Amino acid sequence: MSLTLFKKVSVIWLVFLIGLSGLWNNFSVERANAAAVEPYLGEIRLFPYNATPRGWMPARGQTMSISQNNALYSLLGLNFGGDGVRTFSLPNLTNVAPDGMSYYIAINGIFPSREESIYGEGLSVLGEVRLFPYQFTPPGFLAANGQELSTSAYSDLYKMIGTTYGGDGNTTFKLPNLPKIHNNIKYVISTDPTQLAENGTGNEY
Repeated sequence: MSLTLFKKVSVIWLVFLIGLSGLWNNFSVERANAAAVEPYLGEIRLFPYNATPRGWMPARGQTMSISQNNALYSLLGLNFGGDGVRTFSLPNLTNVAPDGMSYYIAINGIFPSREESIYGEGLSVLGEVRLFPYQFTPPGFLAANGQELSTSAYSDLYKMIGTTYGGDGNTTFKLPNLPKIHNNIKYVISTDPTQLAENGTGNEY
């Protein structure tokens, strides 16, 4: 094989390998998107990077238009600022995020119900802890404030956490008491037994 022909073949193989690599990366991205669980509108999550995920905004106290974000305003109100006529504000969690991480708030997602139920409206693993900035707790969750629960009423959750956080282990057990990162934001724990930890949500890799 001449040197010129060898170079041409080498270039063709290099282009082929680069293209194959691109297809593999795109396949990986699709899998990542498929594994994502739709958040609740206004839900807060911690991400370990500066890039803003699609459907989220950094929780940095931004002023938002009520007319353009009416559903989100109905959940947050003026708890974090705004004039209540044209504007409201997002929570500012810049100073409470761990180094290298940022809190983000979902600007798209499931609109949470105010009904009380052990079952949730979206996918969540039993015992999963989330952050909500509402004045109510959506169905399928309870505030993680150390409250005492009945072992019979929440038998599946009791099987998961036992008396790790207190309770007599016969008729009662307690939820973890997690410190607030803001007066109007609270940690909640999933009570929905539909998705147990050993089974997952079905969307994992």
